[in-house]
Amino acid sequence: MSFGILLAQKNINFLIATSPDSSIFKPYKPEKLNKIKDYWLKFDLQNPTQYDQTYILYTNSKWGEASLWRNNISLNATREVIGFAGSLLPLSKRSYPRSVTAFKVILEKHQTQHFLLKLKGQLSIYTPTGIELKVSTLEVFEEHDKMRYWLQAIFLGIIIIMALYNFVIFLSVQDISYLYYVISIAGVGIYFFFYYGFGIELLWQNSPQWDTYSFAFIVPITNLARIYFTKSYLHLEEQSPLLNKGLNIFSILYLFTMLLGAICYLGNFDLLDLVIDLIGFLGTSVLTMMLLCGILVARKGYSPAIYFSLANLILVLGGNLFIIRELNWLPDNSLNRYAVQFGVLAQVVLFSLGLSSRLNQAQVKVTQLELEKERERKQLLEEQSQILKQKVAEQTADLRELNVFKTKLLSIISHDLRNPLVSLDSFLNLLINHHDRLSEPERITLTQKARQSLGNLNQLLSNLLLWSRSQMNQVSFSPQNTDIQTLVESCIKLHSLDIELKNIQIETSFQLRKPIFADAEMLDFIVRNLLGNAIKFSHKGGGVKILVEENANSHRICVIDEGVGISDEQIEKLNSLGNITSTRGTAKEKGSGLGLILCKEFIEIHGGKLEISNKGETQFCCIFPINKT
Repeated sequence: MSFGILLAQKNINFLIATSPDSSIFKPYKPEKLNKIKDYWLKFDLQNPTQYDQTYILYTNSKWGEASLWRNNISLNATREVIGFAGSLLPLSKRSYPRSVTAFKVILEKHQTQHFLLKLKGQLSIYTPTGIELKVSTLEVFEEHDKMRYWLQAIFLGIIIIMALYNFVIFLSVQDISYLYYVISIAGVGIYFFFYYGFGIELLWQNSPQWDTYSFAFIVPITNLARIYFTKSYLHLEEQSPLLNKGLNIFSILYLFTMLLGAICYLGNFDLLDLVIDLIGFLGTSVLTMMLLCGILVARKGYSPAIYFSLANLILVLGGNLFIIRELNWLPDNSLNRYAVQFGVLAQVVLFSLGLSSRLNQAQVKVTQLELEKERERKQLLEEQSQILKQKVAEQTADLRELNVFKTKLLSIISHDLRNPLVSLDSFLNLLINHHDRLSEPERITLTQKARQSLGNLNQLLSNLLLWSRSQMNQVSFSPQNTDIQTLVESCIKLHSLDIELKNIQIETSFQLRKPIFADAEMLDFIVRNLLGNAIKFSHKGGGVKILVEENANSHRICVIDEGVGISDEQIEKLNSLGNITSTRGTAKEKGSGLGLILCKEFIEIHGGKLEISNKGETQFCCIFPINKT
C-alpha cells in the first residue's frame, strides 16, 4: 500500500499474527489483547513522491515494548531491525525519543518497503484494548507535537500562576485552606505534565519504571489535598459532621491506594489495572462528594460555597468524562480527552473568586475583631487608669498618715527623751551638791528615781532603735524552739526594781507540752514590754498574772493586770498608726507608745495576732500558731 504526504495522519491497513514466521497473517479484528503475547503486524509503506521522505510511524496507544523490522522479501525473507520504542524503555534507547510508541522511517523517492512491527504490552497498563497504527510525515508530526507542547505549556503556565497567587495569599493570611488548594492545583499540573509525556521526555528520561508508576502517587496526593481543602474551606466539621466523616473515609482509601502503588513499584508487581480502577472510582466519588458538600453548605448561607459549587460542577463533568475515557468505557475523542483540563481551568478561575470572597469576609471579620480588641484595650486602659488613680490616692493617704504618725512619733520621742534626761540631771545634782544635807532614806529614794529615769531612757532608746530597724526591713526573723518559762523569768528579773517599788505580786502559770516556735529576741521584747506596761499601769500592792497555755493550733501568752484598765477607744487607737499616744503610768511613768506598736508588728511577723480585753481586768494575749513540722 502506498502513502503520500496527503495521506498523513491516516490509519495503516495491516495484517496481524503472533509470530514473525507465521504463514497466516490475517486482517486485524478488534479482540481482547494479552499482555504476555507478542503481536506482529505486517504492512507495506511507499513513498510516491519525487523526493526522499522521512515518515513517523506511530500509535497513540502506549505499549510496553515495540520494535520495527525491515522485511526484505527479495532477499530470502531476511529481516533487519531498524528501531525500538515502548514505554518501558529509557528515552535514550528509543529510535524516536518521544513518549508515544513511534518510529522514524526514511524512504527514498518512489520506494516501497515491507515492514514487520512487533508489539508487546508487558504490563496491563500498556496493553491497549485495540491496535491502531498511523503514519505521518516528520514535518506534520512535529508540527502537531509542537502544538501539544504549546497547549500544555499554556495550561501549565496558568496552573503555575494560580498556584503561586494562592500561595502568596496563604503566606499573607496563614489560612490552611489556601495551602491545600495550592497543593491540589500543583498536583493537577504535575499529573498532566506526566500524562502528556513531559515527565519521561524532560525530567526522568532514564526512569521508565517511575514514569509508569508515578500516577499512583500523584493522583492520590492531589485528591487528598482536594479533600482537606473541601473540609477546611467549607468548615465541614461544624457545618456537616456526617459529610466530614465521609471525606475522612475517602482519605483512608487514598492512603491505601498509595500503599498498593508503592508495593507494585518496589516489588515490580502488575496490579496497575486494580490501582487505576480504584483511583478512577475514588476520583469520581470525591469530585461528586465535593459538589454535594458545596451545595449543602451554600444552602446554609455560606456565600463562598456558591463559587465552590459552581467550580466543582464544571470540574465534575469534565473529570468524570476523562475518568470514564481512561477506564475505556468511552471512545477516545477531543471532548473527553481535554474536558478535565477545561474543567480545571474553570475551577481555578471560579475558586479564585470564591477564595477572594472568603478572603474579603475574613478581612472584614479581622477588622471587626481589631475594632473589638481596640475597644477592649481602651476600656482596659481606662479601668487600669481608674485603678491606678485609686492606688495613687490610697498610697498618698497612707503617706500622709505615715507622715502624721512620724511627726507625732518624733514629737513624743523628743519630749520623752528630754524628760528622763532632765529628771536624771536633777536627781544627780541633788545627790552631788546636797549630799550632806540629805538623810539616808532621801538619798536612797533619789538614787532609785535616778536609776528609774535611766532605765526609762534606756528602754526608750532601745525601742526607738528597734523600730527604726523594722522600718528599714533590717530586723532578722529566725524562729526556733524557745524556752518560754526561762524567758519570762528573765523579764521578771529585769523589772524587779519597778516590781519592788510598787509592791506588785507576780503570778505565773505554764501549761504547754511543746516549746514555742518563735524568734527568741522578738519574743523577749514582746514579753518584756507587755510586762512593763502591766507594771506601769498597776496600782501599788496590785497583782500581775502571766499565763502561758497551749490550744489545739496555737500557744497563748497572756499578761493580765488589775490596774487602771484600757478603754475601747485606746484599743482602737492602738490599731491605727496615725493615732499613737503616750500615756503616763500610775506612778507618773513616762512612755512613748512605741513598744506596743512593735509588739503588735512582731506578733504579726510570726503569723499570730494580739488580742486585748478590758472586761474587768486588762488582758493582753499574744497568739502564736503551733509549728506543725
